[in-house]
Amino acid sequence: MGEAKRRKDLGLMPRETTLRFTVERGQAPQLEGQADDETRELMRRHIAYRLGDTEGAWDREYRRAYLLDADQELETREALNNIATARYVRGSISLVTNKPDMPSEDALPVLGREGEWLRFKALEASFDGHTWQPRRAHVDGIALMMTGHRALMEEEGDPTEVFFEMTRDGQVTFSGEEAQTLSEAAQAGLREELSYWYGLTPEEWDNEYREYIAYFGGEELSDEQLAALPTPQARRGSVLLQPDHIILPPFHLSSFLIPGYQVSVNLDDESITFDGNTWTPLPGSDQQDDEDVQEDSPEDSQEDTQKDDSKLLDN
Repeated sequence: MGEAKRRKDLGLMPRETTLRFTVERGQAPQLEGQADDETRELMRRHIAYRLGDTEGAWDREYRRAYLLDADQELETREALNNIATARYVRGSISLVTNKPDMPSEDALPVLGREGEWLRFKALEASFDGHTWQPRRAHVDGIALMMTGHRALMEEEGDPTEVFFEMTRDGQVTFSGEEAQTLSEAAQAGLREELSYWYGLTPEEWDNEYREYIAYFGGEELSDEQLAALPTPQARRGSVLLQPDHIILPPFHLSSFLIPGYQVSVNLDDESITFDGNTWTPLPGSDQQDDEDVQEDSPEDSQEDTQKDDSKLLDN
């Protein structure tokens, strides 16, 4: 009891701030209750992430939850896309603090804030705003893969590929016709997310690159060697965009979301430059593997064998 009282006096006991909310498909959530502005914004972002902040994302997340309770198998993408989606969701959202661990099916951790969790309670969905029915709070990706719906195995069209160049100081430019078709909001979201992906600051850029080399560079390096590695001035690559309403097939994971799209960073075809002039494949990428194969092609091996045979004959 003494330790519990001490922790309580120090503000270290678990605490929970709960607000009620109602959200309409594609709209910002309406929150009811007392909380500071930072907590309210955190909750709004969580609701948007979990339920979908665009009409397409809303439909995707609602259908993902629906599949876990479906009483018959869906066999085609058409059947999956024809699932009617509710117009409203209501319930409670709680911010739990000073909690070292919580069940993953019940809550998600707040990124960058140790011991803090966000969770939904008593979620309900409605098609007309009058009749309400329970809605699942969380869709586990592994559970969804195990539902057996053949519709999930079908691909739905080729993704849109957008090419980009990004510099160490955070400047991002896009190229190609596909980039011109993106809305201003989508382009702004893509720039922001790529900055997070590769590093918001030059220091983070360096750390992200060296961490990548440590895992995928193909050579085991000491901490000292990694710290001494030069980092690129810029990167060139592409991202693959799928409309945000699509439920991706199993193991097709998106890197992040932007307004209207799910985005995957295409690391297989990325190039880097250390001087701004000469571009080389990103270490560990498929592009570098292809160059290695070309450098040691069967024709080269045959020529080497012929040269060795000639040496033997000369001797």
